[in-house]
Amino acid sequence: MQKLFFITILAVGTFGALTADFWCDCTEFTSQTECNNVVDCVWGTACAKKACKDISTDVCDTLGTCTINNSGVCEDSKACSTYEAAKPILCMIQKGNCAAASLTPNANGKYTCSTYTAVADCSTLPTTGCSNNFISEEYFCWLNASTNKCDKFSTETCIGAPMDVCADLGCDASGTACKAFTCSSFTSEALCTVANDGIFGSQILCKWDKTTSKCGERSDVTDYTQDTCSKNTDGGYYWSNDACVACEDDESEDSSSPYLLASLAVFLTIIQ
Repeated sequence: MQKLFFITILAVGTFGALTADFWCDCTEFTSQTECNNVVDCVWGTACAKKACKDISTDVCDTLGTCTINNSGVCEDSKACSTYEAAKPILCMIQKGNCAAASLTPNANGKYTCSTYTAVADCSTLPTTGCSNNFISEEYFCWLNASTNKCDKFSTETCIGAPMDVCADLGCDASGTACKAFTCSSFTSEALCTVANDGIFGSQILCKWDKTTSKCGERSDVTDYTQDTCSKNTDGGYYWSNDACVACEDDESEDSSSPYLLASLAVFLTIIQ
C-alpha cells in the first residue's frame, strides 16, 4: 500500500484561501527548472519521475513508492517487515501502511514494522491494546487522553490528533492542542510558501507581505513565473499558456505524488 493515498485536499479553503487540489505528474512540467523544482522529478529529454535510489533521504519517506531502508538508503518500497522505525506510529507514517510488530523496541532500540490487520471499531479495544491499530489508511486508533478511552483519529487533519503523535503527523504541537500550521505560523519570506494540515491533509498557499513582514493566505498566483510556479506550490501547479495553473486529478495515475522539501523544511524548522 502507498503512503500518500491518505491525501485529500480541498479545492477551496474554508475562508476562500487558495489551495492545491492535486499533485502534478512530472510530465506536466515542460522546462528544466520547473521540473527540477519538484523532488521526485528529473529532467532528461523531458521531465520524468526519479527512481527512488536517486531521491534525497530528506524526503524519501514522504513519497508513496519510496522508503528509507534500515541501512539509510532510499529504495522502492518493500514489505512492511523489511523496515524498522524510531516510534511505533512511524511504521505507518514513514514506512507505508504498516504497524509496529510489537510495542517493545527491538535489539536496535527501534520498532520492527509489520503488516497490520484492520480493526472494525477502535472503541472496542482496551486502553492497553489501543495504540498501533488502524481502521483503514485514513484512520488510526490511539488513546484519547481526555477520556482515557481508545478512540479513532484521522490521518488527514491535525485537529483533534493526540498530542503525543502530533509532531509525527506533521502538525503544530507547540500549544496544548494539536493543530494545523497556518500561513501566519511562518515568520520569514523563505518559509512562506504553503501551510499544511499535517503531512496528509489540506494545503493552503501562502504569500509574504513585504509591507507588514508577515505571511498570509494567498488569493492568486499571478506573480509566479515558470521558474517559481511548481516550486512555490509544492508541485501542485504547473506552467501552461504563460500562467501558473492548478493540476487536475488523474485517477489513472499513481497517487504517490511529491511532498516537497520546502514543506519538510517548514515542519522541521517549526517543530524544533
